[in-house]
Amino acid sequence: MIPISLKIKGLYSYQGEQVILFDRLIEAQLFGIFGTVGSGKSSILEAIAYALYGDTERLNRADSRNYNMMNLKSDELLIDFVFENHDGRQYRFVVQGKRNRKNFDDVKTFVRSAYRKVEQQWLPLEHTTAEQLLGLSYENFRRTIIIPQGKFQEFLQLSDKARTDMLKEIFQLDRFEFFQQTASLERKNNEKVHQLKGRLVAFTEIDEERLEMQRKSLAEMRLALEKLQAYIEVEEATFKEQERLRQLFEELKAAKSDLEKLNEQAEAFAAMEQQIVDYEYVERNFKVQLLRQDELLDGISRRKEALEKHIQDGKIADTRLMEIQQEYARIHAAYQTLDNLKLKQADLEGALRIHTVETSLNTLNERVSKGLQVVHDKKQEQEELKQNLTTIQESVQQIQAKMPDMQQLSALQAWYGKKAFLDEKRQQQVRECSTIEGKIALATSNYETFLQKVKLHNEDDVPMRIRQLWEESELKAKQLQQQFMHDQLQLRLGEFASALQAGEPCPLCGAIDHPHVLEVSDVKGHLQDKEAQLAEIRKRQEELMQWEQSLQLLLQERRQLEEQLQASQGRVQEIDEEQKAHLATFHWQRYQPNDNGVVEAALKTAQSLKHELENLDKDRSEKEKKLHEVENEIARFEQALHKFIAEQGAKQGELATLKGQIKVLSKEEMQQGKDELHDMLAHTTETISQVSSQYEQIQILLVEQQRLKATLAERIASVEDNIKAESERMAVVQEQLQEALSNSYFSSLEEVRAILKKAIALDEMRKKLEQHKQQLFSAQGKLLHLEQQVEGRRFDAETFEELKNRLIEARRRLQEQNDSYVAEKTGYERHVHMLEEKTGLLRELEVLERRTANLGVLKNLFKGSGFVSYISSVYLQQLCDAANKRFHKLTRQQLQLEVTDKNEFQVRDFLNDGKVRLAKTLSGGQTFQASLSLALALAESVQQQNKAKQNFFFLDEGFGSLDKESLAVAFDTLKSLRKENRIVGIISHVEELQQEIDVYLHVVNDADKGTRVKGNWE
Repeated sequence: MIPISLKIKGLYSYQGEQVILFDRLIEAQLFGIFGTVGSGKSSILEAIAYALYGDTERLNRADSRNYNMMNLKSDELLIDFVFENHDGRQYRFVVQGKRNRKNFDDVKTFVRSAYRKVEQQWLPLEHTTAEQLLGLSYENFRRTIIIPQGKFQEFLQLSDKARTDMLKEIFQLDRFEFFQQTASLERKNNEKVHQLKGRLVAFTEIDEERLEMQRKSLAEMRLALEKLQAYIEVEEATFKEQERLRQLFEELKAAKSDLEKLNEQAEAFAAMEQQIVDYEYVERNFKVQLLRQDELLDGISRRKEALEKHIQDGKIADTRLMEIQQEYARIHAAYQTLDNLKLKQADLEGALRIHTVETSLNTLNERVSKGLQVVHDKKQEQEELKQNLTTIQESVQQIQAKMPDMQQLSALQAWYGKKAFLDEKRQQQVRECSTIEGKIALATSNYETFLQKVKLHNEDDVPMRIRQLWEESELKAKQLQQQFMHDQLQLRLGEFASALQAGEPCPLCGAIDHPHVLEVSDVKGHLQDKEAQLAEIRKRQEELMQWEQSLQLLLQERRQLEEQLQASQGRVQEIDEEQKAHLATFHWQRYQPNDNGVVEAALKTAQSLKHELENLDKDRSEKEKKLHEVENEIARFEQALHKFIAEQGAKQGELATLKGQIKVLSKEEMQQGKDELHDMLAHTTETISQVSSQYEQIQILLVEQQRLKATLAERIASVEDNIKAESERMAVVQEQLQEALSNSYFSSLEEVRAILKKAIALDEMRKKLEQHKQQLFSAQGKLLHLEQQVEGRRFDAETFEELKNRLIEARRRLQEQNDSYVAEKTGYERHVHMLEEKTGLLRELEVLERRTANLGVLKNLFKGSGFVSYISSVYLQQLCDAANKRFHKLTRQQLQLEVTDKNEFQVRDFLNDGKVRLAKTLSGGQTFQASLSLALALAESVQQQNKAKQNFFFLDEGFGSLDKESLAVAFDTLKSLRKENRIVGIISHVEELQQEIDVYLHVVNDADKGTRVKGNWE
């Protein structure tokens, strides 16, 4: 996750909207966020976490979270966080909330929304939390990406289960949770085994002996079947010959019958042939001329009807033409008076324009008069404002003369502020020394109490005495162990001796004779006593080791407290020297170092004078703004006034011109009102339009009617010519028909027309006639051929039936024997297949039984998440190895982290001969170094897991527990991360860090405006 931007408004101390753009910070790779305690630094991390997960560590839901998160001076809350995920896409998470305006304590539920950027547009997401996107829960997000105050050491101090669960989530170790899959495979495998065993029950009676008996029976049935089949083949040949002879005699009988039927139809087909000949002759010699005669008669009739209609239309057209000519003469007379009407129309339009101009001129006269008065009033107001500004300037000069030296007062205020800071710092260090001294006294008391408890308070070297006691117990344990092994050997030999039988070989030496059998006394009692003694010694050794560890912890705690006391006392001395040096810088003679009341009074006076100056300056600004507005208004009014006067002259000239253009209107008409003039103009315009329109229309009608009369005359002449031509063609056709009738065997044209009217299908009749001729020829040939084939041969029906019955019986017996053979063969083949299947099932059962054993082993391996815990241990060891690369360097090669068999962290101390101790024994600074190393290793693993190009890591506080040298080493480690393409953000109030980091945000909490965030480059 790489942050891009963050907007915060109305959250905790953030009153107004603050926007943080991370581009400069990301570019620097190592950046800081600095500010005093309570300035709002940590709220930046909390805003990011709340936007992504909707949860916060500071408040739970029972704490009226919405009310307490919103700034008390704000009515709305906004968190808008944009970041780039490891998948390369940009995402945006927004939280919005509002306060009820009527009820201050009522803050509505915050509205959460999430978006993904697609082609420069933010598209909403279904989920409003980032857990699926980042692959981290809220708790693990605070352990790997953004680590808030008090949570930095959490990973180091987690229990084995909590740490394993965290690694499972981050690295998706659930993919190694194979117990259910293995159990499922085992269950399926067992089901297959049961199924195979159930299937094998059906193959119990299948064996090779039974198959051999079936093979012999099949061979005997096959031989009998072949003999019967040979007999049937001979009988079938004889039967086929008789069947062929029977069919020939039946075909001969049918051929004679077909020939008789065709001969009976010969007369009807002869009449059909004559009908075809007559129709073809008429169609060829008469049909075309008859059709032409009918067409000509129809054409002459239609043209005569059209001629009558054209003559009638001509008469109507003559009458209409006379009417149009009379109307044209009337309209033409009115058209001659249009010029006078158009002149009157122009004068009426001019008279209306004169009315309009006179009205506008009257309005302009009023505006000019009013404008002159407004300009005069504004100029008086301008003079009054100038006098007010002069008075304000004189007051400002008087107050400035009374103002004290603000630079000197600011320097004094800064000096007193630093003095107060040093005094408070010294008191804090003194209190810290007292606290540490109390802790040292308590640690000494605990040490003495422990010695009293273990009864070693009289010893000079307690650790050495504990070591001696442990070695003495170890020596005693070895002796008991040897005796225990001897007794065990005696017990085993006694068991062999009691099992010896006369005449049977010894299992150890193989001898048959046993002359001296070993007699063993009660060894079991001795073994139990020694086991109890060994257990007691081991218990004592564990107690001694616990004493040694507790003693080391108590001594180390007192030693660390003494070192802290010495360091704290040294800081008190440093503050004393710093106070002396600061006192030496006081050089203001009018003031006392221990009395800042005079300065405070002077500052209050200056503040009061400053307030008066601000009021005067505000008043002066308002007056100057008003003066500027008045001057602008004067200029605007004068410009408008000049424009009105110019328009006034233009209207007067236009009025004179319009009056000179009137030609035909009388004075009385000119004095008419505007409405009367409008009516006169409308009437005149309408008259002109009507006359012009009527004149154009009558001209068009006259031309069209004359054209129609000429067209009708042409049509009458054309129709008369066509009638004459068609009558001549009609006479020619009648002559041709009479000539054809005289050359034919028909008596009249009516007889010819009757033949043509018959609906005769010539093609179908010709086809039927040709088909009859072919059938007759074919029947005669077939009869002749059949008579030749049966010549000299005879057919006996009784002999044929006897042969047929014998063949049917033989075929029946063949079918029965063949069915029996097929059934027997099918059973044999089925048994062969079943034997093969049985063999395959036995092989498969053997494989499944081996797999059952293997799955049982795997199931025990994966049971209780054992394999996942093992993988988690591997990941934890890899994290520990990666962390040691930095931790070993940070501790100057003195300490190294290790992982125990219980997945707990311990420390190997190379200053104490490489012995190990609990991680809890680390000092505050060492714990920070270990936590930093583990956090960086964990962040690196997350980056590799997500295949991200860069990784982002935020750390809030933790550097205050380091000394200067350790702080320098830690900071060098952080700076080296730039080479690893890491982005690290640090939140702290440690001044040394601010001096070392080039790019940082400065967070300031203003009492009036709330928290402000500003980059050091701005």
